[in-house]
Amino acid sequence: MRHSLFYKTLGDPKKPALVFFHGFLGSHKDWISLASKMTSSYFVILPDLPGHGQSDKTVLSFRSLAYSLQRLLKSLNRSSAGFIGYSMGGRIALYFSMYFPHLVSQLILISASPGIEDRSERRQRTLEDKKWANRFLTESLREGITEWYDQPLFASFRRHEAFQKVFHSRLNQNGMALSRVLETLSVGKQRPLWSKLNTQSYPLLYIAGEWDSKYMAIGKKMKSYRSDMSMEIISESGHVVYMEQEKKCLKRLREWLNKNKGLP
Repeated sequence: MRHSLFYKTLGDPKKPALVFFHGFLGSHKDWISLASKMTSSYFVILPDLPGHGQSDKTVLSFRSLAYSLQRLLKSLNRSSAGFIGYSMGGRIALYFSMYFPHLVSQLILISASPGIEDRSERRQRTLEDKKWANRFLTESLREGITEWYDQPLFASFRRHEAFQKVFHSRLNQNGMALSRVLETLSVGKQRPLWSKLNTQSYPLLYIAGEWDSKYMAIGKKMKSYRSDMSMEIISESGHVVYMEQEKKCLKRLREWLNKNKGLP
């Protein structure tokens, strides 16, 4: 069984490709503001991940999703691409890169994690995500989204001028599909990839916001596993760093990509 992925492209197909993965509750639209500013140098591919936006509401597994993304690249005649993933999208991008490293020219993870190493912590996180999944099934979509963004992780984003527009865009999602995402793509169910970080050779960049202490610590720990990984801390931003500080994030992305061309 396959995922059917909706996607949008921007720019010239003759240029190197960059694929952007959004986070939970998002869609390809989350990236348009930033990604449209990169089309002078890149062909941009913006998929809706399963359970989100206009893609299939069925969510299968990390493995099946990786193969669906491979087929998407093939359909666009891309032998490789750079990948940029935020939060859940970063975990998916990293997982994809382990299955298909030959297709990855560069990998950029924003506020993302290689997974949870401790087995008991993974079980606990799975239980927590099941509770969230139940909320999206039993409560109104507005209630579920409100409670999601009330988490301390999103404190600085709630104060950002873009928050209300983003919040209202989330109301177009499907609560049942979001529940399946939380059940199937939970970090608690993901195979931890820490030990695999130093087995790949593609250039790797990690970005976190200075107010996001949890993911700053994850980035520093990742660097201990792969010493050649680049790490950028964006000032005056939290978890949703690419929206909270788009200009700063865009500048760092351009500079790093120009220095790290990756595969031809």
